[in-house]
Amino acid sequence: MVDRHGHDLLDLFNTATAGTEATMVLKAGHQLGSTAPAVDTVAVSVSFNDGATWTPAHVTPGTDGEFRADYPQPMVDASGGYVSLRVSASDPAGNALEQTLIRAYRLARR
Repeated sequence: MVDRHGHDLLDLFNTATAGTEATMVLKAGHQLGSTAPAVDTVAVSVSFNDGATWTPAHVTPGTDGEFRADYPQPMVDASGGYVSLRVSASDPAGNALEQTLIRAYRLARR
């Protein structure tokens, strides 16, 4: 994950600076040997209240299975201090997955 300037978003303590824009680059695909069609849809949602409510991130498809998700991170006072992530991916054949990670990383003032 990177900030809008291309710098690492998370430090060694899995903490990001509150009030900044986040960018997450995802690579979605099938296991080796699969004959399923390429993943063509990825959605990312973020929560700042441990999953009580979710906000969609802006996702842009790239090349070779990469997708970019952009979303603003609130100030610590406007959040629970943590970011939760929900990612879903699917292909044209109907294969799909969804994964939710509550408290994926922490927000802090810097």
